[in-house]
Amino acid sequence: MKKFITKEKKILKLVRPIHGESAEAIYSVSLENSVILKMRKSSFEPKLLSSVDKDVKEILLQHEKDKTFNILETNKAEPEGIQLDDAEFLYLAVEELEVKRALKK
Repeated sequence: MKKFITKEKKILKLVRPIHGESAEAIYSVSLENSVILKMRKSSFEPKLLSSVDKDVKEILLQHEKDKTFNILETNKAEPEGIQLDDAEFLYLAVEELEVKRALKK
């Protein structure tokens, strides 16, 4: 989830990146039968394992076939950083310059 929009009655609206973050979609989710998990980015950082034994609680993240997300609208998003096309162009420009220098010698 990229951004929380609103919570109206029993519907939650949120923005999520799609297509490798080249676009964004606004989703509506029913709160009646949905389970929403919030995870911090730091949850994915490596941690040392604890030597203390703890009970394991099972969380099933299985998508139920009768429930769907409704995409209300999509918006084009500008990706950040150097993209593959830009990087390829920069590489080819440098490569062409090197070839021209080599041909002059």
